Amino acid sequence: MEKKVLIVDDEQRIIQSITGVLEDEGFRVVTARSGEEAIAVFEKEQPDVTLLDIWMPGWMGWKS
Repeated sequence: MEKKVLIVDDEQRIIQSITGVLEDEGFRVVTARSGEEAIAVFEKEQPDVTLLDIWMPGWMGWKS
């Protein structure tokens, strides 16, 4: 069974780098670039694990 990882980061370069590594290792990767998008993707995709950037504009890892 393929494991699913959600990557949340506002920097596209970071998303691309982590995605490449994880896909090479056989993971399915879904991504989000904001806190709002992350919540929607998380609810829809139900990932096995989430890698979360805690320093994002407006959210900083939690809803402020």
